[in-house]
Amino acid sequence: DTWTRLLRRAGQPKQRKGRVFTYGVAGAKNTKARVRAVFTTRGRVGLITSTAKGHRASGVAIGAKASKLKGKTISYGKNIRARKLGKGAMFLFGVKKGRVAWIGVTSTSVAKTPARARSYLKLAGLK
Repeated sequence: DTWTRLLRRAGQPKQRKGRVFTYGVAGAKNTKARVRAVFTTRGRVGLITSTAKGHRASGVAIGAKASKLKGKTISYGKNIRARKLGKGAMFLFGVKKGRVAWIGVTSTSVAKTPARARSYLKLAGLK
């Protein structure tokens, strides 16, 4: 999606900073949780991340034990695990203190190399 389509679908973000849109998350347990969309230099969504409780990817929820990722994922850097999806996209999982702290989904272009994925995570404030 482009940033204009994202705005139509998700509404106005809480913050726009460079290539990153940040959205708040509803719920008493998610007062500090954020969903972020990071755009490629061509204006397409390259990465979407979430720190919200209740969000999950491949059956793994935020707050789950990191051991749930064993055997299903590969390392994509320190405390980052990745699971391939069809057509080159990936789910990314961030691990802190033995638990899943955030999840993300990347486009094919961002998932090409671990270094590229980590650069987008840095833009999202997660690396």
